Amino acid sequence: MNWLASILPAVAVVASLSAAAAPAGPVQDSAGRAVSLFMQSCVRFPADRTALQAWIKQAGYPEVPADHADEFLNGLPGAAYDASGGSLSLVIVSQDSGSCSVVADHASGPGLVRELDRSLHAANITFTATDDPPDPQTADLNNREYTVPAQDGAWHMLVSTAKDPAGGAALLTTNP
Repeated sequence: MNWLASILPAVAVVASLSAAAAPAGPVQDSAGRAVSLFMQSCVRFPADRTALQAWIKQAGYPEVPADHADEFLNGLPGAAYDASGGSLSLVIVSQDSGSCSVVADHASGPGLVRELDRSLHAANITFTATDDPPDPQTADLNNREYTVPAQDGAWHMLVSTAKDPAGGAALLTTNP
């Protein structure tokens, strides 16, 4: 899939963060905070970069300096914003293509998936989800793909979480 290829660099960042991240408080709470931010930003404004950026500005999240933002953008046009709070590092990545991601430095993979599914149902968002087969390029990650039907065609989400049972970094992405 073309959109999947566009976020593989960010998945690699998640994998590297997973290796270095240490639990920063309750992992389950981190999953809930990451999903909440994802629902408020990327899911609320799928493929609407202008509305997303207006929301980010209103929320007061500062832009990540360009030299660090490229770690999340991998040379693609866009911007990254620091949405961290307390001991949990969260970054919103807004690509000019309309793709949006939330990167969390530490969360429980199964807890994050359960919370996202619950949140999507609570928001009355219809979706189908499939667990992707293992990928040698991202062997340390579990990938789950979501398809959300829309009037002008479906949009997609990919959730990548560390396979480590203790948790690790997570990436939640929407794509037009």
